[in-house]
Amino acid sequence: MGAAPQIDLRLDELDYFNLSRAHAEKNGATEMHGPEDFVHHIRDIMHAWQRAEIQGNESYADFEARVAEVLRLAATPGRRVLCVTSGGVIGMMVRHLLDLDIARMAHLLVPIRNCSIHRVMVLDQAMILSGFNATPHLDTPDRIHARTEF
Repeated sequence: MGAAPQIDLRLDELDYFNLSRAHAEKNGATEMHGPEDFVHHIRDIMHAWQRAEIQGNESYADFEARVAEVLRLAATPGRRVLCVTSGGVIGMMVRHLLDLDIARMAHLLVPIRNCSIHRVMVLDQAMILSGFNATPHLDTPDRIHARTEF
């Protein structure tokens, strides 16, 4: 791409572990949830965080604002931008692109693979999700073991 990399802290992941602890404390739970109930757990956390019933290192509104700002800044027609980030940020970007409610965004977080590729087409009229969760670099038989989620 010809440009020097820049670190942008707005692409940092959401604070899942502190949010999960806060959610457990709020509900009197004593143990962390496992992968088998992650779908419901992440949805409940996202709802509680959005309603400001729980707090991590930042508010939901602050997380949403920083991700939306990066998406807006990167979305210049004719410009190519590569962002390396985590599933929560990707989920929030897709929430904005597809105008998803919080429950749909939470469900979207579940299948996001580590090291997956997502593409956004930037037109004068709109930003359009043109690729989601691709892993061509991990789809060969000798690399399938390297595909992971959560």
